Amino acid sequence: MIPALILFLLVLLAPPVLAQNTIGQDGTPQATREEPALVPTVQVTSGEHEGFTRVVLNFGGAVDWQFGRTEDGYEFRKMGAAVRYDLRAVFNLIGKSRLAAISADAAMLDIGFACACHAIPFEFRPGIIVIDLRDGPPPKGSSFEDPLPPRGDNAQPPVTGSGYNWADQVFRQIQSPTSATLSLSPKPTSDPALQPLRDQLLRQLSRGASDGVVDLALPKTLDPIAKKPVEGARISLGEMPGVAVQGEPNDKPVLGQTGLACASEARLDVDSWGTDAPIAEQFSEAFANMLGEFDRPDPEAVEKAVHFLLFIGFGQEAGQMVTAFMPDAPEANMLRSLAKIVDGYADEDGFFAGQVSCETPAALWALLAMKTVGTGDLVNDQAVVLAYSNLPVQLRRLLGPPLADKLLSIGKTGAAESVRNAVARAGKTAEVSLIEAKLDMSQGDPAAAQKNLEAAIQGAGGSKTVALIGLVDSLVAQGVPIKSTIADDLAAVARETKGTENAAGVTRALALALASSGQYAAAFEAATDAATVVPKIWDILARLGTDTDLLTFAVRPVADVPQDLELATPATLANRLNDLGLPDAAAEWIAAYPKIDAESRAKIALDRRDGRTALQAAQEVEGEQGARLQAAALQLLGDHLAAAQAFSKLGDAKSQELSYAKAGDWAELRNSPPNVWTPVLSTLDVSKPAASPLPGPLGQGQQLIANSAQTRAAVLDLLTKIPKVSTP
Repeated sequence: MIPALILFLLVLLAPPVLAQNTIGQDGTPQATREEPALVPTVQVTSGEHEGFTRVVLNFGGAVDWQFGRTEDGYEFRKMGAAVRYDLRAVFNLIGKSRLAAISADAAMLDIGFACACHAIPFEFRPGIIVIDLRDGPPPKGSSFEDPLPPRGDNAQPPVTGSGYNWADQVFRQIQSPTSATLSLSPKPTSDPALQPLRDQLLRQLSRGASDGVVDLALPKTLDPIAKKPVEGARISLGEMPGVAVQGEPNDKPVLGQTGLACASEARLDVDSWGTDAPIAEQFSEAFANMLGEFDRPDPEAVEKAVHFLLFIGFGQEAGQMVTAFMPDAPEANMLRSLAKIVDGYADEDGFFAGQVSCETPAALWALLAMKTVGTGDLVNDQAVVLAYSNLPVQLRRLLGPPLADKLLSIGKTGAAESVRNAVARAGKTAEVSLIEAKLDMSQGDPAAAQKNLEAAIQGAGGSKTVALIGLVDSLVAQGVPIKSTIADDLAAVARETKGTENAAGVTRALALALASSGQYAAAFEAATDAATVVPKIWDILARLGTDTDLLTFAVRPVADVPQDLELATPATLANRLNDLGLPDAAAEWIAAYPKIDAESRAKIALDRRDGRTALQAAQEVEGEQGARLQAAALQLLGDHLAAAQAFSKLGDAKSQELSYAKAGDWAELRNSPPNVWTPVLSTLDVSKPAASPLPGPLGQGQQLIANSAQTRAAVLDLLTKIPKVSTP
């Protein structure tokens, strides 16, 4: 009875198969053929978003996958059993501006591009893979830009290498009906030369077990009925049966949006590298027992000392200890990079390269390691702010200003404010004032920034140099002069920082401070970056320079006029030179910058008595000012009637009357309303001769004398009034 029950349970629990019996010609059943179960279907959908197109693959459960570059796009591979991709809904909601084509077979999904784009895949949650097709070039160091290896049997990823292959031995033991355990001992017939490799493998597995990251367990036996492989080790991305390696619930490496592995939170728990005890006590504890037997450094004690030095912000000292005592340690590269970053140096190609999009504190250190940050970089600002908030207070003060600078450079104002709030929890300090000043400058308030920067300069700490540079920028933005004492302070700092990474920023601020304090010759000499600093010095000269400064530096032939200035600067210089009575010197700047605004060109041409050029430029000026400049140009060209008509449209009666007078059009003047010309014109009106008291020639002569005297009096009166007439 019991064997029958066991047989019934085995039949009940056996995996379902579809069977088909074939009947022969003699009516007897033939061999049974098992048909495979149905292939699962993966639904592929898509959506259009601002700056990217999203493709979503729904597998329904956790899968292992690979993603890499092809000649015309990207390839997605699912590891393990085959699936069928349902592509019918892919183009329901999107066009083909980014995704040009998509095709699939049982093992892969091929994605074709129609733009200068790149792809970033990630696992939204187990079983749902998201592929974003983003505009622009891929992030630096993205592993998804590497091609995948040639396709083979995706059921298990191939293990490459030469010599002893432990995986082959595992598979042979799994498939052997007489062996169900894993043995790394050499067989009697194996090559003895491979024994050192086996010993090394055993040592590495033992070390992982002792560190608590590897849990060694014997594999389960094979099921002789279902013929399924045992539950195996997960050492690679794919399933690897034969060795059971168990770790934390999520033992996959954390990946950033660029596909690179991220340093874990446990490795970057900087706040745990020190305590609240006095620094002197911590020093003694951190450097105690560093030497072991035979006066050799203890690796764990050395790493503890390096951690403490980084905790208190001693980057250079920490880097020297790594180089001297632990150059080949597993954490050496990460600690070297941290040492550089803590001391304010960039380390773009170091340990944290490409980790700026991570969910771990690695995002913070990767951002600080970058020399410049672009808007296209996938910065995980939430992870950055969270990691910064968990730093010890001394590192928050040290790293806050440069971190806020980088966040503001990519428009992350909210994250920068969070950085300010995190460092402000320790009290109002120079570092807090400095960050607030950066926020003020980003919001277009240089006056408020000036107050915070002056407070930062007065405060203690190592931020005085950064505050001096910021103060110069805020004063230049306001267009106000700078005290010569600030330039003197920067000159001293420039000597101290010569040859360092900060030298360029200090030299730039020094040149601008010299210019804003009226020392233009010294400013031009100090400006080492001609492309960016020299144009700024010319702008300061145009706005703040005295008349003597302009005569000294701005009066020059067109061949010596500096190039690559913003148009506002040469326009200001030209107008100021023209106001000084030097229209020809102003014309040299216009010749060098013919796109200077038309109003300035017209006014300078009028002062140079160049009516044709003035009229041509005035026609480009809109509104009443343009019409007035045109009328003045017409007067200069001698076309007074046209000028009178232009003044008439402007409603300028006095200028209109003057233009008629210059044109000799007395009839128009007589028909005009009473004006200064009316008394003179009335004496010249011979159409109505006055009655003479005496008849004959004597009477006419007396009348002419009287009229002449009247005209003379009217002309004398007119001459006293003409200067009061407004002229263009």
